[in-house]
Amino acid sequence: MISMTVPGTILLGLLLATPSAGPASWEMPDPLTQLAREAQVIPWEKGTLFLPAMTDPDYEPAYSVYQGTQMLKVQRMGHSVVLTPGTYTVRWGSGDLTQRLERTVEVRAGNATVVDADWSGLVIRGIDETRTTIGYNYEVVQLPSYSTFGVGRSAEEVLGEHQITWLLRPGLYKIIPVGEDYSTIVNFTTVRLLPGELTHLSLVIDPVTGNLLGAGTELLPGEQRGKAGVLYAATHANLLLDHQTGGAEGISRKDFSFSGTGELRFSSDSEHYSLSCRSLLEEGLTHVQDVGWRILTDRLLARAVGVRKLGGRVGLYARLFVENKALPGRVYLDSPVEFMKIDRDNRVKDYGVADEVRLSPGGLPLTLQEGVGINLVAMKTERSSLFLRTGYGFRQTINSSVFAADTPTDELLAAVGADTLLTDPAHANFYMEQHSSSLYGIEESVVFSGRLGRRILLGADLDFLLPQGGGKNIVDAEGTINFRLTKSISLYYSLRYLNDPAVAEEALVEGSARLRLTHVF
Repeated sequence: MISMTVPGTILLGLLLATPSAGPASWEMPDPLTQLAREAQVIPWEKGTLFLPAMTDPDYEPAYSVYQGTQMLKVQRMGHSVVLTPGTYTVRWGSGDLTQRLERTVEVRAGNATVVDADWSGLVIRGIDETRTTIGYNYEVVQLPSYSTFGVGRSAEEVLGEHQITWLLRPGLYKIIPVGEDYSTIVNFTTVRLLPGELTHLSLVIDPVTGNLLGAGTELLPGEQRGKAGVLYAATHANLLLDHQTGGAEGISRKDFSFSGTGELRFSSDSEHYSLSCRSLLEEGLTHVQDVGWRILTDRLLARAVGVRKLGGRVGLYARLFVENKALPGRVYLDSPVEFMKIDRDNRVKDYGVADEVRLSPGGLPLTLQEGVGINLVAMKTERSSLFLRTGYGFRQTINSSVFAADTPTDELLAAVGADTLLTDPAHANFYMEQHSSSLYGIEESVVFSGRLGRRILLGADLDFLLPQGGGKNIVDAEGTINFRLTKSISLYYSLRYLNDPAVAEEALVEGSARLRLTHVF
């Protein structure tokens, strides 16, 4: 049956002005409000067909439109299909081709045909006893026929994955672990799905045995669904094998060391807005024979991106990025050598003989980035996402008493009296105070996160700034691979490429391979 036929001439200002509350259990608004917000213009002598979405359409099965035996269109739920007036068959839902829902519809010229949402939606979350979402393979079986609708896997929301939505006929269903007998009387749960209702089912899983400890439906008000944020807090203990070439210190190194990392992430995704925040503090130590412990890694960063969704996969973004060091910066030398630090006014700040030279105070250098522009969702599935951003960006590097290795001119050495203060200036190390900088221009960003199989997590962030008025382009790229051995132990590799004259004249390439022990709060 068709619930209603909406004339194209009505689209759709009145509905936008007075949106209705919609089905109480849905994450999406009622069908007419969805149709209004899509703002589909019906071409002359054409009509449209519309199937509403209960949740984010990216995570629901698509629907197909047939004329006779020929498939004409495949479209996401919550989006219209433009058709020539006539009779069509529409098929949608979970399961194989014989299990999908099917209906014959009549499309009229100048009208939007809306299919009545009398099917059921089901979202299944796997959680442990701490309420942390976990990946869990389950099977959906219809009762009393014991016909399977397929295998699914609950998402690990703290890793950025999304739960899929099953679209099924109303009725009674049995949820069992993959491989369990359909007729089992242990290790299962059942759920009754009602017409036009979205049901959220939580499975409490024993992470050791994989058995169900309990199950139940979530009864959140509809206006709260899809708007609650996901908070992830964790600490990581790492064994590291580091390698670095270039950078401000102008040296190459390989180290075996230890580090600790504190990580905090928050994400929220609603119909009109999304927000993603991440902060990280990492401190690392390395042990040098006959010397002792030295600071190897010191990084404090915070990143926030907010998006105002405009429709479809396009939106407006605003972002903020902060990076600095928590502890004073130092350079470690293989043996004591003469050094000299020269400030911005070409005066000697410090000199002497040492195997360790302080280059910056705690908290500096401080890097700030801001940007606004267009956000494009190039790909979004329950296991991966790809965002492309183009806009206008700003970058500030704040330096005060921040020094970097450099070679001063002979004239400058003579002016500061290096021959008098140093025994052998030709073999001394010189450090020049760095200037603060501010740039602005066109920025481009690519952000990817994804998963291969059950254990491999991938991430990549690429940021480009093309400064206005000339200057060297800035490239900041970082990629990560996390191979999870167990829930708490993983092999983690990160690689960063930074080409920023404000940080160092030479591009910095920094890689880190770690055996990581994680505790999630």
